[in-house]
Amino acid sequence: MLFFVKQVHTPDHCPVGRGSGPETLFNENADGVQIRFGIVDATKHTMYFLVETDDLDAIRNFLAPGIGHCVTEINPVSHLPAFAP
Repeated sequence: MLFFVKQVHTPDHCPVGRGSGPETLFNENADGVQIRFGIVDATKHTMYFLVETDDLDAIRNFLAPGIGHCVTEINPVSHLPAFAP
């Protein structure tokens, strides 16, 4: 199943400001999660991911490094068009 993940951190928890990268707020090697797409909007301290998994615990492990530093929204999505022509 596909999920759209929006992860927002505050400027005081920005990994770039601490000399590290955004990957310190998520676990790209979490078992059971395939990152299909990921982008960063640095000006808004926001990261967006499209991930694939069949296990919600795997998403929790994927996001574990950011717990306590980020507010996250997780939404199931489909690769199919919303409306048929």
